[in-house]
Amino acid sequence: MAVAKAVQGQGVGQRLLIAICDEMKAMDVDYLWANARVSAVAFYQRAGFDISPDVFDIADVGPHQHIVKPF
Repeated sequence: MAVAKAVQGQGVGQRLLIAICDEMKAMDVDYLWANARVSAVAFYQRAGFDISPDVFDIADVGPHQHIVKPF
C-alpha cells in the first residue's frame, strides 16, 4: 500500500488501512496478510499487525516481511 508523497504523514494511509480492515471484518474474514517493505513495518505494527521476523527479498523492490492481522 502506498499514498502519494504529497499526503504522506497526514494519516491517509492509516485511515485507508482501517477502512480495509473494517471491510474485511464485515465480510467475516479471519485475517488479512500482506508482504510489507521492511521500511514500512512500523506503520503496520501500529495498526495491530503481527510481523514475521524473517526478511526476504522481492527482486527489483527490496527487503520485505510477512505481516498478518487476525480479526
